[in-house]
Amino acid sequence: MDKLTIHKIWLDIIDLRDNTLNISGGILSHFYNESLKVIATVVDNNGNKKEFESKYINYSTSRKSRTILSIPWDFYYNFDIRIPINQDNYKINLKVIYEENGEKISIKMGLK
Repeated sequence: MDKLTIHKIWLDIIDLRDNTLNISGGILSHFYNESLKVIATVVDNNGNKKEFESKYINYSTSRKSRTILSIPWDFYYNFDIRIPINQDNYKINLKVIYEENGEKISIKMGLK
């Protein structure tokens, strides 16, 4: 019914304050929010990698999941990620983890 690879991550806010990079965004798909999470992989100047998991945000007024004929259909996975920054240059990649029934898939997604 749906392929996660055809969706994009929407970035709403990218903000650097007090040595912390804050990234907020969302994904609209037909996949339940409980099955998704966004991971930021950060690579520093020395090639060291560290991962930061997103926090799911439930907006009560906008970007709510939609129902069609009383059936949940589109789901917004809204997220925030906080990344401590202590150097000048980093490479940051975002990926989506889909996990259901013991199966786990990692997908690098495009940005919109």
